[in-house]
Amino acid sequence: MEELIYEVDFNFESKLAQRTQNNSAMSWFDHVFFFINEEDNCQLSTKYNFSKQYLEYLRDIGIKNTKVTSARPTKLWWSNDDNLELNKKLNSKIKMSQLGIDQGWIPIRTSIGLETAHMYDGRIVAREEWGFSGRGTYFINKHEKISQKGEFVLSEYVRKIKDYGVTYFANSTEYFIVENFIDTRGQFCGGQVISTKDFVDEVGEDSIEKMSQIRDFLFKLDLKKSIQIDCFLYENGFHPFVEVNYRKTMGMMIYALRKYIEKEFYFWRIYKPKKELSFDIINEALTQKGIHFIITSPVDKFVSICCGSDSVKQLELDRAWLEKFFS
Repeated sequence: MEELIYEVDFNFESKLAQRTQNNSAMSWFDHVFFFINEEDNCQLSTKYNFSKQYLEYLRDIGIKNTKVTSARPTKLWWSNDDNLELNKKLNSKIKMSQLGIDQGWIPIRTSIGLETAHMYDGRIVAREEWGFSGRGTYFINKHEKISQKGEFVLSEYVRKIKDYGVTYFANSTEYFIVENFIDTRGQFCGGQVISTKDFVDEVGEDSIEKMSQIRDFLFKLDLKKSIQIDCFLYENGFHPFVEVNYRKTMGMMIYALRKYIEKEFYFWRIYKPKKELSFDIINEALTQKGIHFIITSPVDKFVSICCGSDSVKQLELDRAWLEKFFS
């Protein structure tokens, strides 16, 4: 069989929106391919210059396929399906929000289009149709204008307590839950896998049943692979249907790390170091601190770290130390 050459393709949403956007800076995120990919007979086509040291480090922690090339890709990887219309439908925040409104799945005031802003009295969350990992999200009031072009979903602002992504698999009852870490700008910056029991305890049995009904509805659309449904717990309830990701996700990255961190509890976090640090400096500092960790990315403007422990309390202490270390 001919070896496939994959491009991660973080411009997936832009292509669905028929925008000519090629953000080469996103190539740093190509490192998630090494952890999520399970195929041996393939290479990663990337514009990022992964160092020999980093690729050797990946092999040392158990990553089997670290083959990279600058050759033209033969297949795009981020998408779950070649069905363009299905991709557009499921990944569109507009179409899925309208579906949620029609089906009664959305418990907070939500509307389509900036022209509906007059319906809201307080703060509004505006999400651009093809935003990615929180990018394209704005917090406004009904009198404010948004400079970014595009169509928007508006929702009343509620105080989130926890933010989740629940991934369901086609032709299976299996699923996993990731609690997402969200920064002050509303953008994804990491997360941790939580148990089904903890999720049930936090959101309630009724919410689990509601999400199962949503899952069954969506899979009747002939989905080929997994789907992630984003949801959140807020001060007055649970929102089971914020948006849908029918593609690879950062949640899949977090879930894949369980095979390499080998600890009961773990998290994955993207940091932006405030000072210049090298791979060796980070490796030595975390080792001396006694943290159980994996440096999952190259050290650049950002660095991603997976940290694990058999103790929730110790993991929280390590997380606090890492925040301080990179600040």
